[in-house]
Amino acid sequence: MKTTAFDYNTVADRLSGGMFAEYPVRGDGMRPFLYPGLDHVLLSPMRINCRMCSETEMELHSRHERFSSWWKRKKCRPDGRTTIRRRDVVLCATNEGGTPSLYRVAHIHGTLLLLRKDGRAKPYESATVSDVLGVVIGGTFRGGRPLSVTSRKWRYASRAWGLPYKAMRLKKKLF
Repeated sequence: MKTTAFDYNTVADRLSGGMFAEYPVRGDGMRPFLYPGLDHVLLSPMRINCRMCSETEMELHSRHERFSSWWKRKKCRPDGRTTIRRRDVVLCATNEGGTPSLYRVAHIHGTLLLLRKDGRAKPYESATVSDVLGVVIGGTFRGGRPLSVTSRKWRYASRAWGLPYKAMRLKKKLF
């Protein structure tokens, strides 16, 4: 299926209107977790319009918001917005006029986010909280299996995926 600007604009319009949006994964930047053409993610808007949401969407969102984070896990929650935590996957447009894409939040410094893709060893990209269109709270894996970002399997895999980057930083400091 060919990617068009209309797809991105429709998703961006729904999210800016406070509605949840299902987004088909594009590009191979988030592999091995999310595969293009096979996986879909459910995005929570930064500001929710509760009148336009279904009960299942609100239940997934409340589970994401209630998720108890351990003391070292940084999070950013400006007033009236969805919580963004370290290791969350977000839909963000990092450059001017560019199409939004999925990134994993690597670090949070106030409202500044350092983002990276899972399948790439490129340096971090930076964005602010206002650049984030939505936060992934669920979806479907290959074959239609449900995806829950609060499941233990997803959290441990996300945590383990960041370890090589920490090892590379430590190696640069030591040698």
